[in-house]
Amino acid sequence: MVVVYDIEAAASAVPSTVTSSKPLKRMPHLFAKVLQLPFRSDKDVEVHETPECYMFAIQHSGLAAEDVRVQVLEIVPGAVKVVVGLLSSSSDENQVDCWRFRLPPTTSPEATRVEYSDEVLLVTVPKIEAGGLDRLA
Repeated sequence: MVVVYDIEAAASAVPSTVTSSKPLKRMPHLFAKVLQLPFRSDKDVEVHETPECYMFAIQHSGLAAEDVRVQVLEIVPGAVKVVVGLLSSSSDENQVDCWRFRLPPTTSPEATRVEYSDEVLLVTVPKIEAGGLDRLA
């Protein structure tokens, strides 16, 4: 079965108020906290949740511990992105096909830690206690 659409007829049926050239407004961020890793979105990442934190383990060879960095960026007030990057890669902040994870509101992205040993990159994002204090200092 083949479906053919007459786009010109459909466009002429739309009222002119819909097709006016109003400036688009910027939509608010859907997620307040996001973790971004310097790997393609199809990379295997083990995600573990404990009462104290979220842990992300990635098998990756050829890194040195000093090649890994973590940066916490405030995108807009109230929206934070944790960017784990490699010093050896260039312009990893501009990659579109990065591995991302929406962090729950109960996390403390500012306290994110990164470790690399035995060809495993381990990213730890602590949770916040109900009273508002970090469980991991």
